[in-house]
Amino acid sequence: MPYAQQHYPFENKEKFEKSFPADFIAEGIDQTRGWFYTLMVLSTALFDKPPFKNLICNGLVQAADGRKMSKRLKNYPEPTLILDRYGADSLRLYLINSPVVRAEDLPFREDGVKQVLKDLFLPWYHGYRLFVQSANSAELLTGAPFVRDEAKALGSQNIMDRWIMAACNSMVEYMRQEMEAYRLYTVVSKLVGLIDSLTNWYLRMNKERFGGERGAEERGTSLCVLFEVLVMLCRMMAPLTPFFTELVYQNLRRAIPDAPASIHFLMIPEVNRDAIDERIEKDMAIMTQVIEKVRIIRDRHKLSMRTPLPSVTMIHMQQDALDAVTRLSTYIKEELNVRDVKTAVVSEVPEMVKFKCLPNHKELGARFGKDYKGVQKQINELSHEQLASFMQKGSITVGGHELGKSDLLVALEYVGDRSKFDSDACEDGLVTLDIKPDDAMLEEATAREVCAKVQKMRKEAGLKKEDKVEVSYACPADKSVLARVLDSQAAYIADRINLQPLPTSKLPSRAVPLTATKTEDVRVQTLSEGNIAMGSEPLELTLVRGCVFFSAVAMEKLVPDAAARDDVENLVHCKDHAALRAQFASGGKLTVTVSGVTAVLECGVHFFLSSADALKARAL
Repeated sequence: MPYAQQHYPFENKEKFEKSFPADFIAEGIDQTRGWFYTLMVLSTALFDKPPFKNLICNGLVQAADGRKMSKRLKNYPEPTLILDRYGADSLRLYLINSPVVRAEDLPFREDGVKQVLKDLFLPWYHGYRLFVQSANSAELLTGAPFVRDEAKALGSQNIMDRWIMAACNSMVEYMRQEMEAYRLYTVVSKLVGLIDSLTNWYLRMNKERFGGERGAEERGTSLCVLFEVLVMLCRMMAPLTPFFTELVYQNLRRAIPDAPASIHFLMIPEVNRDAIDERIEKDMAIMTQVIEKVRIIRDRHKLSMRTPLPSVTMIHMQQDALDAVTRLSTYIKEELNVRDVKTAVVSEVPEMVKFKCLPNHKELGARFGKDYKGVQKQINELSHEQLASFMQKGSITVGGHELGKSDLLVALEYVGDRSKFDSDACEDGLVTLDIKPDDAMLEEATAREVCAKVQKMRKEAGLKKEDKVEVSYACPADKSVLARVLDSQAAYIADRINLQPLPTSKLPSRAVPLTATKTEDVRVQTLSEGNIAMGSEPLELTLVRGCVFFSAVAMEKLVPDAAARDDVENLVHCKDHAALRAQFASGGKLTVTVSGVTAVLECGVHFFLSSADALKARAL
């Protein structure tokens, strides 16, 4: 406080009085009996009031073993090494999101800084990178660079877009409210939670939209929404992580006309109350709870997320929660890989759940004394319907006495078929999962394993999503599980990876391999006496460049001479495949003259630009 620095009361009296008491002061907890005390004594003696309106007090950073950090003991990591390894922002956020900001002590651990980098900054950066890659890809297709369109983002009717915009604006409102009250310690954890919502939920559940797989309009809208969220997030996080937010902003500002030169020239954003939708936020909270509970059940039974399951059921006390699950059932199905999503009110399914009621013996015993045994007996005789009513209303009358939620501890217990279902408790309800897949589901699970292997090979080959390739396979035996799955699930695989695998025997002899043939062990699952039998089979996979496929029957009719036909096919194979795709995107005829033979080949009859087209025409 500027008692002395402004030479008060001998000088600057008016200036001092305008700034007294201070809006806030900040100091460590060790100054409680020093500076804080001295300030208060002087201010009370001189002005009969506190010298500050708010006090920001931090705890002490200690060594990992809880002792004071000491140069002599060297019981702390070198600060410059921490900065070099993890960056200043990781260190800042580790400290800001710790007990230190609540005036408590923090045993400093290097692993904590590393975890911040891993759990927050890397996912955040990947989300930013996804936007940049998707925007660049859209620009290559349309020729128009991405330009900010806030109205388009706010006008989106997609429920995920509306949720993330609502969550961001709710966070802005909360941050402004808490910052104005100097409750800094409540803000950071919620900001970290918002980043988690963006990276672990919104981005993952909208990747198809960013990639353009659901149309140009959906991609444009989703990119506008993601851009707004990234900018708002940078503005909110700028005081906490100044370097990373500046790095991101310097690229994002290119899409904003007349944007300030630095993120630090911008204030915390204003709240757009029209974007806040409490119902959507509550719905999403319920959806994420259901998804997390099912993941726990899957882990318990070692059921991979690649294995489809028949159904998940939400049994709940509140109809609002069930309605939320119904509204978001499409996302729940996709995220949990289940065929069906069901809901049920607790009171309507006594065959599936029952209430377990435990009286608060200490409280009720003191309240009723010798009459408690009779009351306890009546409590034990409460029916399912009565306990359901109690959970909804929060009170119940037993023997003429009104009991509240502090008197009775009521929990739900699953009593259905445990050989086929498993459950996990959630707030005021249960989530049950059918854990018995059928043969078709297990085949799909194996198909997903194959898709994952192919995608891994594409990544190792450095291919981009738009690169056109073919993949061939060879199974150990025609009657193997893999052979059956690759045949029965061919359409599913082609739809999932936009690629039609074909047997190696049907691969053109002139195809150019991109990778060496790779033998992968693929996990296969089958039903044996009602239980899942796990196994694995080897699968040979080869990635080749996009190439032309010929119809042997049509080509033989067009060019009967085998040598001449081979020359014609060889010449077509030598042509640039990308150019052929562009030239014959809508079909057409290709005239070829070689070795004195002229042949007019029709695309879709004599030759095909992909194995998928050839298989569709039954030319292979």
